[in-house]
Amino acid sequence: MEPSIVLFDIDAGLFKVCFGEDKEWPCKLIELSESSSYQEVQDTLTSPGVKSVVIQDTEGEYWPNIMEYYRNGGLVVYFGIYGEYAAPQQLSDVFTLNWRFSGYTNYEYELTEVGKEILGDSITNQQYSKSNLVSVPSNERLLVPKSPWSSFKQFREEECDSEDDEETARKRYHDYSQRTGQQVPLALHRANHGGQVAYLGFVNGDGNIPQFVRALCSCTTTKST
Repeated sequence: MEPSIVLFDIDAGLFKVCFGEDKEWPCKLIELSESSSYQEVQDTLTSPGVKSVVIQDTEGEYWPNIMEYYRNGGLVVYFGIYGEYAAPQQLSDVFTLNWRFSGYTNYEYELTEVGKEILGDSITNQQYSKSNLVSVPSNERLLVPKSPWSSFKQFREEECDSEDDEETARKRYHDYSQRTGQQVPLALHRANHGGQVAYLGFVNGDGNIPQFVRALCSCTTTKST
């Protein structure tokens, strides 16, 4: 069975503009909507070739089919380009997560160790770009803001006042790390039953974003170019 990714009731044209047209994907892109027949939806979601289902809503006639796919070990990907403030909480309610919306701003990004495990380490950085961001547990963060300092020593030299003692400086450094670690544009929750939920907060396809997204949705890894 040919591997595929299901774009379920989303703006498929916008998704492809951001993350790659059909020929750029390692899997076939299948478009379904609420107007699709029950049999078509059921047959597609139960196909062994489906790598992930991309959604923009957590309700509707076919939502039970999406949840069944997830409970059977499938990957559900939320396309968060519109930055709906309530969406992370809605996902949390449906999938029993601990996610919340945390901002919309610019950062340079780098893969976490979990991100490298999931997406590979051929590409680890993303240029300065804007995204819709979520706060998630540390083991669910795939991409996080890149620190402008290579070490605590550099942070202290460049950011702290001369009268700051060691304890104060380390607290400031810790607080900064905590804040930026919660500004996540790409997250993944892995449930005990094998199902997975991902959040895509990207609002464009700049830099390495398309490669990260294609690797995640197709359950493959990135390749250096």
